[in-house]
This record gives sequence, C-alpha cells and structure tokens, in this order.
Amino acid sequence: DAWELAGRVQTAVFCARGTLLKGEPELSEVIATTSKLDETEVLALAAGAERSAEDPIARAIVRAARARQIRPDGVRNPQIYAGLGVTAISSTGEELIVGMRALLLEERVSMAAVERTITDLEAEGRTIVLVASAGRLVGVIALIDGLRPGARAAVQHLLDAEIEPIIMSGDSRETCEAIARSLDIEHVRPEVLPAERSI
Repeated sequence: DAWELAGRVQTAVFCARGTLLKGEPELSEVIATTSKLDETEVLALAAGAERSAEDPIARAIVRAARARQIRPDGVRNPQIYAGLGVTAISSTGEELIVGMRALLLEERVSMAAVERTITDLEAEGRTIVLVASAGRLVGVIALIDGLRPGARAAVQHLLDAEIEPIIMSGDSRETCEAIARSLDIEHVRPEVLPAERSI
C-alpha cells in the first residue's frame, strides 16, 4: 500500500531548516539601528531574551554572544512565542522584543527606517531577527544557515521523478526564495509558524 501511495505523490514539502538546511544557523551580521546602543549591546539584549528559547535561531544567537565573550542581558519575565520570538523585560526595566517581523508588527514597532536593509539581507538568504527596546527598533541580527550535504541531489531526484518540491519555512518570502533559487525550487510557503505545519 505504501509503495502504491508513493507512486501517486505529486508534491514534496520540505520544512527548510534541518532538512534542506543544516539546521545550524550562524551569526552573519549585527546592525545597531540607534545611536544609543552599539552592536555588542544589541547582541547582549538578544542573547538575554533568547536564553529561554530552545529553537536553532535562539541557540545561534546565544552561541554567538558566548563566542564574542558578550554577557547576555539579565532579562526578566521572558514570554516565548513559538516561531515568532520572545518578549521580556530588560535589565534596565524596558520592554524588550526579540524576534521576527510579525511579532514586532503585532507589538506596533516601526521598521520603516531599516526596511531596505532587511529586504537586502533577506534576498541573500539571511534569516532576520529584530531587536526592539522600549517600543523602538534598536537592532537587526542576520543569520545564515548552510545547505545540508545532499540537499541539491535530493531535490534533483524529485524533479527527475516529476515530483514538485516546495519549501515551507517561518522565514520571510525573500529568504525562502533565495534558498529556493539555490536549489532550483520554484515554489515556497513562507512565514508558516510551527503550529501551522502539521498535516
């Protein structure tokens, strides 16, 4: 029955991280978007918030701070929103938001001043994490995850079998499309939260 069912498959959907991608993102860039904080302080805030999360993005940010000997901020009351990010109170008592664009939009934080920078980084396949403090954007963190060995060959096998591969990810459309281009995949399903990925 399984073989018969497999013979009727027309589409294969990949959750990008951990299948086509290694699932081990690394810090690419930290950009301070205000003169009040530098890149080190932005990364310290992000690492402080992300210490309470267990996803690959959170671990990458904490790992990057540790590698640079940056002490994570002593945040309080972290609230984790799966696939979106973390809200907390920073050591200075200000509301802290670390996460994806959707979370900052929900919290009414403007990103207009850095929209072009974000779009450019996403077009290079970067995953973007935004950092806001006291209701204002203070930093942009870009991460990159390499292709898993054999990913291109696996996609090519599907294409040869006339099975349409699709990338599904919590990342933005621009990031997903950059990854898809590198693998000759035409279709993407971006910004899909973990809770929405079950069949």
